[in-house]
Amino acid sequence: MMVPRRIILSRKGFDGTAGGFPSPIFDDGTMFSIPILEPENPAQEIHTRYSDLRRQGALEFPKSLITSPVRQIDLSDLDVHLDPDIRPELRPAFASKDCEKLLLFGQDGRAQRELSNNGVGEGDLFLFFGWFKDARRDGDSVRFEGRAKNRIVGVAHVIWGWLQVDKSHWIKPEGDLPVELKCASHHPHIEHRAYYMNNCVYVGRQHLSFNESLPGAGVFSRYGPALRLTCPNESDQRSLWRLPAFLEQCAVGRAIRGNWERTDDNFRHVQYRGFGQEFVFNVEKHQDEARAWVNRIFSPAGQSI
Repeated sequence: MMVPRRIILSRKGFDGTAGGFPSPIFDDGTMFSIPILEPENPAQEIHTRYSDLRRQGALEFPKSLITSPVRQIDLSDLDVHLDPDIRPELRPAFASKDCEKLLLFGQDGRAQRELSNNGVGEGDLFLFFGWFKDARRDGDSVRFEGRAKNRIVGVAHVIWGWLQVDKSHWIKPEGDLPVELKCASHHPHIEHRAYYMNNCVYVGRQHLSFNESLPGAGVFSRYGPALRLTCPNESDQRSLWRLPAFLEQCAVGRAIRGNWERTDDNFRHVQYRGFGQEFVFNVEKHQDEARAWVNRIFSPAGQSI
């Protein structure tokens, strides 16, 4: 089976500019991407809060994030932007059961324009990445380890989830919703659609086209070397990545083009430009290399520590 024509590395979850904290990775390799804050808008009548979120597998959602006695964030009363929505167990209890199998990702504004301009759509694969740091559970909270000796990632960008597009829907600020999305009122790009421009919601496939044993959207429960984007042993520049060499020929868009440094025949170091939210790679002419890459990412060996 052919791999997707386009693979998109999409930044999602807490970050330096979206929450100010990393997401935690625990000493057993378990990862938990923390969704970003919902932008404040007093006109919004409906709010989903972090306290409404439940669990990811066996992990209950933390009440607070702590980096030091003086630097912490209490999530309880804050509004959450639950997107990508690829963890049904994490959804608030009031989310419709009719949407249990519907896995969604919304994008809007300039970032959606980037996706549209590069033809992203049916069959394409989003790989969601974020900023992770070693952490431990501290009661109901997560406490990040400073410079722990037994570090798993240190501080790094890591791929934590995926969604392969089955279909996409343009969401108008008002009027009727697409039939299959009427049950998804908990999703921010539907719940607050009046405040989004160029608003698109992507629906995940039931199964991956290149690996039908896996769902079309989900999360990697454990960290593995194949999920790491930041260069190995790099602690200061998490945006300095080590990527398969063939991707240099596949990169589209200004943010990821240029600044590729050869390390060996198989890999390149690349420093992307700007904040970096959606990095699109057109892999149509590199199917063998792309297949090998995604097989490493999705294989159990690629997700073990």
